[in-house]
Amino acid sequence: RPRRQAARPATHQDGQRQGLPARRGGVRQVPRRAKVRGHRSVVAITAAMPGGTGVDKFGKRFPKRTFDVGIAEQHAVTFAAGLAVEGIKPFCAIYSTFLQRAYDQLIHDVAIQKLPVRFILDRAGLVGNDGPTHHGSFDLAYIGCIPGIALCAPSDEVELRN
Repeated sequence: RPRRQAARPATHQDGQRQGLPARRGGVRQVPRRAKVRGHRSVVAITAAMPGGTGVDKFGKRFPKRTFDVGIAEQHAVTFAAGLAVEGIKPFCAIYSTFLQRAYDQLIHDVAIQKLPVRFILDRAGLVGNDGPTHHGSFDLAYIGCIPGIALCAPSDEVELRN
């Protein structure tokens, strides 16, 4: 029986992304500059996941409107809520399973206040290479029961646009 090799810590992988490989054949584009430029109040927020969520691409075009709060999902949600109170349009991109850490903030800081914060959840469902700690299996259940939250799960880009 062959011995399994121990995985090297991510810190020794020279910035190599820990996750699924890029999707083949699908269209994955950042909103066109013209669409976002006209809405200067649109900002992107992530919690240490810019590459996995696509926020890094938005950040290259709009660096002053991109925020990476580090591994602090609770802060990302509360920060987005605070920006929304001031009329800014935050799009908060977080891995589905890690949004569980910010459940109280999602309810108290966003839903109860009826704030227009948009959450883009990546890694919803079973995610293969990332393993069980990254499976976003519970998001429909724990988010779907929050009053005032509209939950959408598009199957592809066409459905997302419509």
